[in-house]
Amino acid sequence: QDISRLLELEDYLETSLIASELANNNKTFYFLQCARIFARLEKYPQSQENLNSLELNKLSDQQFCAYSAIEALILLNDQKIDKASLTLGTIKKIDQWLPGDFPLYLYTKAKLHFMNKDYDKALKNANRTYILFNDKQFSAKSLFLAVQSTYLLKRQNDAEKLLKELKKRFPTYVKRPNVANFISKNLAK
Repeated sequence: QDISRLLELEDYLETSLIASELANNNKTFYFLQCARIFARLEKYPQSQENLNSLELNKLSDQQFCAYSAIEALILLNDQKIDKASLTLGTIKKIDQWLPGDFPLYLYTKAKLHFMNKDYDKALKNANRTYILFNDKQFSAKSLFLAVQSTYLLKRQNDAEKLLKELKKRFPTYVKRPNVANFISKNLAK
């Protein structure tokens, strides 16, 4: 289990999936770990499938927080903003995290605020994620959300500084079509 989590956090996602199969005797860990990895890979239907395989009454508080953060991210991807907001609200009461799950939660909160056009709150949560963590997926996504939020808040200089940091810390992320398109449309000089 520890090896699968370590591989996940070090961005060896496919290898982490293989390692999680070795822990298949612990179904709760296996399905939650697969849901985490598929969420990181942006394969949300597969992530949801693994969440659906979990028995919620067998989850620890930390596992429930991870479950809820993943579920909220999937709901946001499906444009179900109100349901995602309610799901994130259940986490506030527990607020216990396993390593690697808190950046997912913060990014999901930032994305929720961004989708609700509350760019100040989106920026605050995105900043917490990319400043406090060096998560290969969620710090990069959060930093890009920070770029977008500052741009939409009409803080061009801040957006350009954040973009510079995004390019430096996550050079391959900047090449993603949606990111490159936003940059070329709004921040290209």
